[in-house]
Formats: sequence, structure tokens, C-alpha cells
Amino acid sequence: MEDSQQETIKNRFSIMYPKVDDTALPKCWNVKDKYRFLYLSNRNLRVHYKGTGESAQDAGSIRATHSIPCSCGVYYFEVKILDKGQHGFIAVGLSSWKSNTNNLPGWERTAYGYHGADGLRYHSSDVGLPYGPKYTAGDVIGCGINFVDKTCFFTKNGHYLGVAFQNIPLKLFPTVGMQSIGEIIEANFGQEAFLFDPTFIKDELKARVKQSIENFPFNDSNKANKLILSYLTHHGYTNSAMAFAESTKQITNEDFQSMNNRKNIMKLIREGKIDAAIQLTNKYYPNLLEKNKDLHFRLLCRQFVELFNETPDNLQFLGQDINTNLITNKTSFDVNNLKILKLGQEIYKFNQKLLNSNLNDLSTRKMKEAFSLIAYNDPLNSNMKWLLEYTRREPICYELNSSILEYVNQPQITSIDLAPLMAKDLLNVMANTCTPAAVFVNVEDYIREELAEEFAVPNTNHGLPPANR
Repeated sequence: MEDSQQETIKNRFSIMYPKVDDTALPKCWNVKDKYRFLYLSNRNLRVHYKGTGESAQDAGSIRATHSIPCSCGVYYFEVKILDKGQHGFIAVGLSSWKSNTNNLPGWERTAYGYHGADGLRYHSSDVGLPYGPKYTAGDVIGCGINFVDKTCFFTKNGHYLGVAFQNIPLKLFPTVGMQSIGEIIEANFGQEAFLFDPTFIKDELKARVKQSIENFPFNDSNKANKLILSYLTHHGYTNSAMAFAESTKQITNEDFQSMNNRKNIMKLIREGKIDAAIQLTNKYYPNLLEKNKDLHFRLLCRQFVELFNETPDNLQFLGQDINTNLITNKTSFDVNNLKILKLGQEIYKFNQKLLNSNLNDLSTRKMKEAFSLIAYNDPLNSNMKWLLEYTRREPICYELNSSILEYVNQPQITSIDLAPLMAKDLLNVMANTCTPAAVFVNVEDYIREELAEEFAVPNTNHGLPPANR
């Protein structure tokens, strides 16, 4: 199979089962887990019955290579009947590794099956119960598990037939069984589009899980207040933090003067006044940048970029190599160009120190990225104009704020920011330890929906600066 085709299939599985490593999914029939009358072909997806087919003792089953992970939430596969053979004694279903392969699925306690010859459903018995229509050559039979409700369902030619079994256990394998001469089937475990789309089942489960979350009682207002205050404090909303702390009778861990200092530094960065922000940082938090040379270097690179937001459009540094000639060229420049030249020299020397001390191998790339603006007569309309966008100030702003908080022995991330990260990790653990409802919770989607309901958030123009905070 070509690499591009394999990548397409892998992407399909990641969309269908986002919480599951695709290597743990059933993708073909197991050559070593089948009855002797069954033979495989077409990448182990096609099964041929080549037994005598004289009695029930000649029945044979085959299981897929892997059991179905509960972290799928809802799992589904389809089987196409290519040839019904002599009698059409074909059964599609599920079974555990304990089930005897010398049976059709459903005849044993650990197996479940929907049989084509009579349309009955079978579990733990050779006597079936009414379920659906018969099926024959040309039909496509689907089988799915809803792990949240612990139910099994089937489809025929893309039509949902309803729940067939309840209280389904874990660690079951896709299974197919045959019993008469000439029977041939072929499975689709998701390598190709299904006739039936189980999305509606997943959407219904997602809505139910969301409702259960919204109905969950939360009466500890004190914890909520602490989360809110930590957020206001962390991001330097001094006045709001003071008012909220007073109204909720809380005490902040950081004094308001320190909060104001951070707020003023962040405001300068968001206004593009990086040099002034560096000076205030050195004033209020001595040695912080000296100890964090990588951060200091990135601030200088951002300062270099900001100079192009305030210089004339006719900047020209023709024929100069940004790594060397910029540092030594004696050409006459105007005041703004001299500022660029001087800062460029400082950044270049700083980069050499970083490289010599092996502190940051990426510093040269950051420097070249900033210096690339020199190559354009009109940087604001060049291929590198994205560097000049005001939104590019936010990452360095966030990084400096976190470093200052660490400097004053405060958490670098707020509990309110940490909560979604912890929730995502917890959901992954739950999904992989058989709490399948966790599969249908997406933290980002949930937060986005809640914000959309509370606020009307207009589209913002990236060319406009964010509001001062």
C-alpha cells in the first residue's frame, strides 16, 4: 500500500477515534485466530469458507487482530457479503478471545451475532430471537458498539436496525462466522467510507454527556472566587483584583504594587515599546533578564522588529548580509536607521554569546527572522509583514509575565488556566481506563460554546492593537 494511502487511512481513524492510537484498532482479520475452514485474501480483509458445510459442526469463525478499545466511545465496522454460498449461513457480530471458533458468533456466552439466514440475533444460545431482516449476497451488514450505554447495534445497507444486545462486556473482537460452501465476505474496518454514518449516535451521546456536566452541582463559591482572583492577579488586572478581593473578603498572594509594576510592563510590550519594558523590568526585578538570557534575547529581537513599525517606508540596506555586513557597514543612515544598526549590532553580539555558551541553538534563527525585514524596501507589505503584526507581541508578553511571577514566587500559570489542561489529561486517562463518556467531552469546544453564549465576540482585525488592559 502506498504511503499516501496509508496516511489517508490513518487520518480517517484519527477522526473516527481521536482518543485511540490507531495501532490498537482492529484493521484486518487475524490469521492465527480462525477456524481451519476459513481462508484469507485481499490484505486479510476477505474471508472464504472452504469447509464441507454438512452440519453445525462445520461452522467456523474468525476474529480481528485486536479487541475494540473502549476509548473509541462508539466503534463500528461493516461486512459485505460477496457470495452467500450454498445456504447463506453467515453471521456478523462480536466475540471474546475465549469463544470457540468452531461456532457461529452468538452460540456461546461470550459471543453476539446477527445471522443472515434467518435475520435473528443470537447470544449464548443456538436459538435466536427476532431482530432484523435476512441478508444475502450484495448486502452490507454493519456492527457497532456504544460503550457508554454498553449496547450493540447492527445496520443493513446503511440503515440502522436498532439495539440488538445490552450490557455488552469489554474486550470484544469484530467477528464473522460461516457454515456453507462458497461463502465469501469482505470487511471494512474504516479503511473506506461506511454505508452507515454513526455520527448521529455520537452526537446524541455528546449532548447527553454535556447535559450531565451542566447539571452537575457546584456549590463551593469560595473555590470559584479563589480561581477568579488568581486569574485577575496573574494577568495584572489590579483594580478589578482589588475590588473583587474586597467584595469576597479574600487576600491576594501578591501585593498590588507588584501587580501594577507587571501591568505597566505588559502595557508597554503591547504598545510595542520593548526598550521601555526592558528598562522597567531591570528596575523592578533586578537580575531577572540577566538570569534568563534567552528571554532577554527574544525581547531584543522583538524590539528590533518594532523599529520597523516606526521607521519611514524607504529603508534600504542593499547588498548587506544580515549576519556580518550589517555589523560593520559604515554607510550614512538617518536617525531611525542608526537605531536599527545599533540594535542589530547588539543582537548579533548577544547571539554569539548565547551560541558560545550553548544556551540556545535557536537564537540564530530568531535573529535571522528579525533581520529579514532589512531586505525589503516596504516591510509592511512584504512576505515577512506577519512579524510586524501587533498580535506577535502577545507570546513574548506572556513569557515575560510568567518569568516575573516566578521571580516574585508566584505561580507561572493560574489555576483557571491550569484547569482545562488538567481536565484534558484527566479525560484522556478516563477514556483509556474504560470511562467511555469521556471520549465525548472536548474541553476547547465546551469553553468556546460557553463563551459564545455569554459574550458576542466580534471578529478582530489582526492589524489593530488589542485594547490596553
